[in-house]
Amino acid sequence: DTLLNLSYHGFNKEHSEIFLNKKINSGNSLLNVRDNTYQEMLNTGKIYTLKSDSLTKAITFYYKMCQREESYNRTNSEHVYDGLDRIKDGFGKIKLDYHLNSHDFDLNDYPFFFDQTSKQYKDFQIGLYDMLEGQRNNMDKMLMVIEQTDSLQNIIKGHLKFND
Repeated sequence: DTLLNLSYHGFNKEHSEIFLNKKINSGNSLLNVRDNTYQEMLNTGKIYTLKSDSLTKAITFYYKMCQREESYNRTNSEHVYDGLDRIKDGFGKIKLDYHLNSHDFDLNDYPFFFDQTSKQYKDFQIGLYDMLEGQRNNMDKMLMVIEQTDSLQNIIKGHLKFND
C-alpha cells in the first residue's frame, strides 16, 4: 500500500530507493481445510448420533462455510497472482535489472518509472491494487474463519460439559 500511495503522487529518484529495495511480495497463502474426521462422520452416519441437533447443525454449518471460504480464498489468491503478473514486464524488469546489475543500473533507462500515463505505470498501480485487495479479502475471510472456529469449539466444549 505504501508504493501504491506513492505512485499517485508520481515517482521521483528518491522513491526509487524505496521501490528498488522493498520486496513486492504477495503475502498470499491458501486455505487448506482438513475435514477427514467430518467426512468420516458423514460417510458412516456417526454425525447423526451426536444426540444434539444443534451440535450436528453447527458442525455441518462450519464445514460448509469452510468449503465456501476455501473457494473464495482461491479466487482472491488468483487476484494476487494476477497483480504480480501484471507488474512484471515494467516495474518487475526494473527490479530485476537493478538487483542483477546494480553497478551499471540507470533509472533513466526506464522512462515509464516517471510517467504516470505510461502503460507500465498504470499496470503497476493496477497490479498493486489487485494484490492489496486480494490480500485484504483473504485476511478478512481468515479472520471470519478463526471466529467461526472459536465459536464451534465453544459449542463443542459446552456439549462435552453438559454430557459429563
